[in-house]
Amino acid sequence: MEIDRVNQRIELVNALCAHLYEFGHIAVQGIGYVGRLAQVVEGENTHCRVWCARSVAPCLDQIDQLTDRLAALKKKIDALSRKAEASRRLQTMPGVGPIAALEIFAPPMENFKCGRDFAAWLGLVPLQKSTGGIRLYGIGCRL
Repeated sequence: MEIDRVNQRIELVNALCAHLYEFGHIAVQGIGYVGRLAQVVEGENTHCRVWCARSVAPCLDQIDQLTDRLAALKKKIDALSRKAEASRRLQTMPGVGPIAALEIFAPPMENFKCGRDFAAWLGLVPLQKSTGGIRLYGIGCRL
C-alpha cells in the first residue's frame, strides 16, 4: 500500500515536470525539487501562472496530500519499530530500516528452513526459476 502511494507520488512529480516542460520550464525531476516547482508555478514574476496554473495546481495538491499521508504512515511505522526490542536491534545492522525490522508482519522464523527462504519471503533474492543444476546466488539476478 505504501509502495503504491510512493509510486503514485513519483508519477505525479514526473507529470508536473512534463507539464512545466510544455510551457518552457526545464525542471529537475525528483521529490526534493517540488518546492522549487511550486515556486515557479505560484511566483508572481513568471508567465507560467497565467497559462498553466489550472493544469498544474491539481498535481501540486495531490503531491502535497500524498506526501502528508506518507509522512503519517512513516511515523506509525517508526513508532511500531521502536516498540519491540528485536526491531531496534535489527535496525543497528547496515541496510535494515524500520520496515524491514518490523517483526510484527513476518511469520514465525520456525516456518523457514534457512535464512535464504526468509530473504525470499521478504523479496530480497531472486526466485529460483532455473531448470537443472543452475543456482542463483546472492541478492540480485543473473542475466
